[in-house]
Amino acid sequence: MKSNHLFLAHQIARFGAMSIQQMQFACTGKCHRATLYRMLNDLIKKRLVKRISHYGKSSFLYSPTTDLYELIYGDDLKRNTGLNGANLLHAEAVADALLNLSRYSFVTGIASEFEIHSSDVEAFCSNRTPDGIIQLTNDTGSFVLAVEVERTRRSNARINDVLNKYKKTFANKSMQCAGLIIVAGDNTLRDVYQTKIEKYHPELGKETLVVTMEELSTLKEKHFGEYQGGPGKCLENIAMWSNGAPTFSPIISTNRHFKNTSIDPYVDGQTATENETAKTDEMNTNDDDDQNENHMFSAHVLPQEVLKRVFADTD
Repeated sequence: MKSNHLFLAHQIARFGAMSIQQMQFACTGKCHRATLYRMLNDLIKKRLVKRISHYGKSSFLYSPTTDLYELIYGDDLKRNTGLNGANLLHAEAVADALLNLSRYSFVTGIASEFEIHSSDVEAFCSNRTPDGIIQLTNDTGSFVLAVEVERTRRSNARINDVLNKYKKTFANKSMQCAGLIIVAGDNTLRDVYQTKIEKYHPELGKETLVVTMEELSTLKEKHFGEYQGGPGKCLENIAMWSNGAPTFSPIISTNRHFKNTSIDPYVDGQTATENETAKTDEMNTNDDDDQNENHMFSAHVLPQEVLKRVFADTD
């Protein structure tokens, strides 16, 4: 399987659920729409991705299976064993927020809650796993911000609990979290959080930014960089954790392989190796969709045993 399949699989796994529109944005410059559907169909056939009904809508979302989590992350990360209902809508909203933030030129890394190592959370944020994180890199260095997405109004107790945890986080200078972005579902909810911070948690003001989803495209350029038309390179990186501090390395790399390669190598009655041999000519044919891959992928080769066992091309 080509590198773009792996890139797409990582995006679906990191966000927990994605719409077709979100996948199209993430894959901008890497493949055309027809190729995206073909790659998605391949991942579904391999039982790595499942299609689920979109809560309250006529469209669908695509979610990772347990096999995909095991393949990419091994056993050391929090598992998403099946989102439904409001959790699906929340996952979609978090994906929207992080994908939007990925447009900024200073954003050099992103990670969702499913990529945050449980053993390192306490060194990053006090008793709180954020919905996501972003790494900002500019002339002064690199630092990491937490991202919280609040679609609907929470109880006052819930809001104060979240804000208190970040107050403790910022008071502890040994913590790795340098700031907080709260993405509110609408203007009213944004105003609720801003009022709470100003009235009860004024010390959070310097480290906390409260915006709506629409306002994510208007953040200050001096802090976040230029807002670009498509996703940034940060989507091509995965977070690696150590003592509460994430570092980001390329998803596609000769120095990195899957945590678990024991996934069933049989695909549609053929071994992946047999299927790969049978499809050699087809893989080498000119396909305008598949030729439009990002230049990054041409510089890296995945371990062949992984490709043969899991990601052989299928019809």
